[in-house]
Amino acid sequence: MNKIIEQLAQKEYELFVVNTTAVAVQGRDGNYYAEYIPVTPFLLQNMLSQKGSLGCYQQKYRTNRIRWICFDFDCNEKENPDIQELYSICITPLIDFLTKNDIHYLQEFSGRRGIHIWILFEEMITKELGYDIVNTILNQIPELKDGVDNEKWGLDRFPAARASSTNIVGKQVKFPLSWHQNGSRSYLFEGGFETRYDIESEEFYCDQYLIMQKVRLENAEELCHKLHMDEPRQNQKLYVQYEVSEGFCMSPEQVISYLSEILVFRMIFERMRRGQQQEQDWFVLLGTLGRLDSDGEILLTILNRYPGYDESTTRENIRKHRKDYYPATFDYLYQIYNLEMEDTLEQEETGYEYLLRRAGMEKPKRIETEKSHIGDWRDSYSDLKKIIRKEKRYVVDNDEVIPVEIMNGLMRVSNYELYQYNNFLQKLRAGEMPFEQWKPMGYKTYLRKEEDKTRLLVSLGRSDRIITTAVMLDMCKEWKHGWKSYSYQISYMSDNYLFHSWFSSWSRYIREIKCYLEIPFMDQNYVSYIDLKHCYDHVDLLNVYRHLEGKLNEKAKRYFEYLAYYNDELMKKIQGGSRVGVPQGPAYARVLAELYLDNIVEKVCTDIEKGEYRILRYVDDIVVFSRDEKTAYKLHQALIAGFARASLPLNRNKTRFPQKIADIDQDYRNSLLHRNQFNYELVQNEYSGLLLEYERNDRINHFLESDTFQIDNLSYIYSCHSFEEAQYRCFYSFGGQIMESEIGRGRGFRKFYEFVLEREELVWHALQNQWFQNIPVDTVNFSNLIATMYYLINEGRLSDRVVEVLFVYYLNEDFEFGALSEEDRIVVEAIMMKYGR
Repeated sequence: MNKIIEQLAQKEYELFVVNTTAVAVQGRDGNYYAEYIPVTPFLLQNMLSQKGSLGCYQQKYRTNRIRWICFDFDCNEKENPDIQELYSICITPLIDFLTKNDIHYLQEFSGRRGIHIWILFEEMITKELGYDIVNTILNQIPELKDGVDNEKWGLDRFPAARASSTNIVGKQVKFPLSWHQNGSRSYLFEGGFETRYDIESEEFYCDQYLIMQKVRLENAEELCHKLHMDEPRQNQKLYVQYEVSEGFCMSPEQVISYLSEILVFRMIFERMRRGQQQEQDWFVLLGTLGRLDSDGEILLTILNRYPGYDESTTRENIRKHRKDYYPATFDYLYQIYNLEMEDTLEQEETGYEYLLRRAGMEKPKRIETEKSHIGDWRDSYSDLKKIIRKEKRYVVDNDEVIPVEIMNGLMRVSNYELYQYNNFLQKLRAGEMPFEQWKPMGYKTYLRKEEDKTRLLVSLGRSDRIITTAVMLDMCKEWKHGWKSYSYQISYMSDNYLFHSWFSSWSRYIREIKCYLEIPFMDQNYVSYIDLKHCYDHVDLLNVYRHLEGKLNEKAKRYFEYLAYYNDELMKKIQGGSRVGVPQGPAYARVLAELYLDNIVEKVCTDIEKGEYRILRYVDDIVVFSRDEKTAYKLHQALIAGFARASLPLNRNKTRFPQKIADIDQDYRNSLLHRNQFNYELVQNEYSGLLLEYERNDRINHFLESDTFQIDNLSYIYSCHSFEEAQYRCFYSFGGQIMESEIGRGRGFRKFYEFVLEREELVWHALQNQWFQNIPVDTVNFSNLIATMYYLINEGRLSDRVVEVLFVYYLNEDFEFGALSEEDRIVVEAIMMKYGR
């Protein structure tokens, strides 16, 4: 039965889900509340199997687009509703009219005292048009009007109004097959209404699936014609030709038609048509079509055809990101969407090349990335240059301290050095093993003090960064597998970032956990939590290799063997002889740790039936949800045993055995959702809508006044996503604690000092309160203050007045320069020399 429920959930998702970011959840009081969680087929599958109820929002989030209209008839008599009489007086006239005019519909019993008539559209339509269609239909059935004017019957119309500006999500109707809290299950039916009693049988589910499978979707333009309405303006096609190259033009229709010959693009356009696009769909289309013309107008016009489009936002995003993303190969595209590629496609071809070839144009000349002799330096090595750009961004986002020497080196890589790097990589790719040619050198180590431990963080030297990242990317491209976690997913299409944004990745991770913890019908599932202790310190690459050996081709094995060799040499140097572990910091180490953890989890799960559990992982933070107690304990014990075999110890103070979700206390819920840390309260994002000033202040007050301040929150509070008001409030409330802290992450201190140093009034406030004087030297805190000063000065973002003030009142003759580390001293002296000090 699980299979048919899964298929039914997928079909219901395709037909009814319009808003993929919000759903109405029925609380225990019977009322429905909006929850901003991912709306997926998996969620509907659980609704079906757990006797749950969810409300389906009609309106695409923050747009005026809908994909269905609904007539919701009810018996006003609650105790003894007469459904047969309701059907005879209200439903029959409506469906007779629809049938006569060849308008297709679905009938649904609501589960208690009502019947819904749904009309579904093949594409999104405006809410205004949907409203007009509903009223046009009702106005053409006078006998129906007489029926609903009767006190016995009620009618709710979806949509109920033309305007959408004041409503972020629109009205909601219960999903078909929901369970009414005070009644029974809703279900679809054909012909006249008859009560069904087999609403949990496999035959029932099969019948429901067949009804959904058979329904025909309406074309809005044709429907308006049937109703003698004016042709909808929204469906008037824009046949615009754009010049792709000199003398050759292409319309958006041609672009969509040609790309839709390919499964992966056909599915992207189909999701966009339904308003269910995924996050990566935007980046795939941006990389594929963003460079098709000189100003991105073709992409803009194509996106204009789909819901969720905002012209000013889309123009700005295309302007900002168009040059940062490139067409992905079919090989990579089919990997990230987990699809089987058609035999007719070439793995290395891109959608961009296919499109031009299909349109009769010559394939564009690819930029050559490998040259055979030194004479071609100036135009060679674009892949290496791209890696350098990504590493510069990675240093800023991830390193504990931005090492000035290493960062300056990345800014000035010579052509001869590029030749050396390329020469080494070509030998490795060709099957040679030139491992001795590139051993660890130029790295720096830092100690990060945390509440319960001190971590050793590593920043690789310039050359080592470039080489290890290049080899790591080559290995992952050859392996073509990826890993099932929310952390450190490689962004191949980006020109500037190695990994997808940690901020959005962590947000998705938390929102998936919320699906289980904040929806009542999910509370019969079991949850367990596993936290690994010092995970990076215990990763043994020999074990990783044994796990992966059978899955890697010869090239991938070579790349892995080099990374293992390099890592062993590095770890022996920084650990005094021990090779076990990977360093915290370098990009290659992040990926190797992900591969290690992913393969342990995958191996453990081979003996457990799929569909009975779900594992959510962000690095070593692992939450496991299971349908039943037996599966929960079996999986929990198997995971613990698997990690033990891999020499990965548990943090037993945090690890929790399986419990039914309904039985866990609020503290455990809060810890699973990491509410003791920053939990996106201080963010105005696509889920919150536009917040008024008092709403912002309420959120800020709640966060800053109800929680004790935690230094780990700095990265969140001072990110580009947070309210500026919250950042100011945090400075005035906790600035003294922050600046005197020996504990904390480098990235957080950098973000904090960047915010403070660029605002003169905050610098004065900190000086007047002696906060600068309390910064402990020879700590990550101080190192990031100095490094941030250095880079802001070089970028022209720090005023001379602020620098002079800091020299007079802070970095003066009373400052203990002798206590500085050598690297910090060099940076301070460089700043002082620049200002003649």
